[in-house]
Amino acid sequence: MYKGVVLYPPTLDWNFMVQRPQQIMKQFANNGWCVFFCNQTQNKSSDWLEKINENLFICNDFELLLTKLAKVDILYISWAKHHNIVDKIKPNLVIYDKVDDFEEWEAYDLKMNKAADIMFTTSNTLYENNDHKSKFLIRNACDYEHFQQKKFSPLLGIDKFKKPILGFIGAIGNWVDVDLLERIAKKYTVFVVGPEFGNRKPKNCIYYGIKNYAEINNFYRSIDIGIIPFKINRVSLSANPIKMYEYLASGKPVIATETPETKLFPEHVHIFNKDNFEEVIQNIVENENDDIIEKRKLLAKENSWEIRFKEMEKIILQRLNKE
Repeated sequence: MYKGVVLYPPTLDWNFMVQRPQQIMKQFANNGWCVFFCNQTQNKSSDWLEKINENLFICNDFELLLTKLAKVDILYISWAKHHNIVDKIKPNLVIYDKVDDFEEWEAYDLKMNKAADIMFTTSNTLYENNDHKSKFLIRNACDYEHFQQKKFSPLLGIDKFKKPILGFIGAIGNWVDVDLLERIAKKYTVFVVGPEFGNRKPKNCIYYGIKNYAEINNFYRSIDIGIIPFKINRVSLSANPIKMYEYLASGKPVIATETPETKLFPEHVHIFNKDNFEEVIQNIVENENDDIIEKRKLLAKENSWEIRFKEMEKIILQRLNKE
């Protein structure tokens, strides 16, 4: 017996850079909800609905799905432009998961706020800057077990690279300081994994392009230090980086540009800038040991998607039971 039906409208594709939406939908399914995740890429064909497991379905024809769903208990939206489908679907509960602060979303935010029964935010900045009547801070997290797999494939030729190896894993958006990455790459080996997302890939780095989620653990395991080289802008100041938790789950130290959310874990996320990165990296290398590696992993385990979802579901069930 399902707890209810959850619908995530077309926003991104299931297999594109597994992020918060995919992780949260997995948790809904793991906890007894029937979940329909609609790909942004629509494919109106006979195989329009793909079954991932008993509770989770990937939909490639959103309009057809709407004709077949008798009811939607939760409409879960992370792109404000979807405010215009709320009246069409008439769900029991509308959740707006405010995951980023893009200027181009501003035109839709006010309408989405009004349409939403509950707002979740991923960072304290997003929480403080929104006046929704029912808002909750639920930060990002990591799929802890995914990064504990003992079996992984070391990158080919990794022995030829000078250590320590730094890694940036994520979208190369306009919030990423490519110039800073290039500056660091003049001194150290830097791996970069992820799509060009409105920004250019950095020179001097070893660029691996886009990798799927099953492969990504190989890169986390192959680097020595994770890097979060953000510019200081509207997006980065509101971001709670998923990669921060994933680096830690892999036991890796992190160096990061200073933003409100990268200051959360000062023992394991080391703040740096263009002038002191060599000093910060050298200090990390000199003090690395098995004990601190295990502490990072424990911290990541305490910040898993399972734990985040328990917080979410408690709020959701309380709201549904009151109605």
